[in-house]
Amino acid sequence: MKTNGFSFTYKSLSKRATLCLPGHQYHYHSIKDSWKFAKNYPLSTSNLELLRAYILEEIISALWMISECYIVMYMWPNGESREFIITNDGFIVESDKHRQWYSSYPFIHNNHYGETTFDFDPASVRKLDQTFMWLPNTNNYTHFFLDFFGPWTEHLNDSKLLPSGTLITINARPKWQSQLVQSIPSKGELIVNLSPNQLVVYKLKNLIIPVSPSLHKNFYNTRIWCKHKYSSYASFPNLPNELPVVFMARSPNESPRVNNANAIERLVEELSGITIIPSQLTLQQKYEILTKSKVLIGEGSSITNAILMSAQNSRLVILLAQEMLTNPSFVLGGWLYANSLGPNIELVHGYQRISTPLSPLASYTYSITEIKRAVLKP
Repeated sequence: MKTNGFSFTYKSLSKRATLCLPGHQYHYHSIKDSWKFAKNYPLSTSNLELLRAYILEEIISALWMISECYIVMYMWPNGESREFIITNDGFIVESDKHRQWYSSYPFIHNNHYGETTFDFDPASVRKLDQTFMWLPNTNNYTHFFLDFFGPWTEHLNDSKLLPSGTLITINARPKWQSQLVQSIPSKGELIVNLSPNQLVVYKLKNLIIPVSPSLHKNFYNTRIWCKHKYSSYASFPNLPNELPVVFMARSPNESPRVNNANAIERLVEELSGITIIPSQLTLQQKYEILTKSKVLIGEGSSITNAILMSAQNSRLVILLAQEMLTNPSFVLGGWLYANSLGPNIELVHGYQRISTPLSPLASYTYSITEIKRAVLKP
């Protein structure tokens, strides 16, 4: 299937989709301030330009209904999945910036004229004659919040006005994701079970999809949504009103990203703080702890938790792996959007890199002296 380009702006989608709900247009000054802050990060010129393009992406968002569209579903050998939406007239519903990674997909072909072709047998396309809602499944915590659930959050307060349909996704969702999916007023969920390297294509009668090009705005809206969702209930009634410092560690079952995590835990204990493992807590529990934390220490998806759930005046100490500064795939990770919290951010760079098998990421050692300095900084 030869595509005709990308359709991700309000103007473009208005030509090929029906508007269900307009988005809220606000906080542009916050995005501009965020870009001014991000310019101070130690990034190469090319990566800084890439970041600029994402932070200053169009802020006009909306909830759309696309009729007679295709959904292309694929599972990687490692179990991660990806979905593409293509309109009936051949436009891919996502930012054209994603095209740079299309060459890694065995069924997508780009040519030097800028044309993109999806290679699948038209006879294999299955038709589903009903209305669906778009909320893909991914094991990547930050990616789910940033790209998939985030665009929904500014519409959930208008639930009485939301059109409804059946969610469609690849394979069963992880438990943490299911907690969020319950907030979408759907008519159930169709789970498409895929095997590694499997590709399936459906043609849907209707697809309800929120489109919000600004990732910064998605984080901002999700942060507001978390406050409304979780601030009125207490699952830890005896929790102090303020926690001096909290280290957000990885579960022993996860690939390590910090070589000296035990040393950081000892430092935090000396400073009268606590260590938590966010993946072992519910979203409600995470919110209660993080919103009361004066200083937060973490890396990876822990930074996403901090951005969404910490108090506005808290300090965030980011343990930064070298890949986050050099690899374009990770430069755009959630850690960069921490600047939306304001100036209370400290970066501690890792050293003594240890490769992680079957992963582009690695684990690093972080200076205890530098972490302590960042925590105690006036």
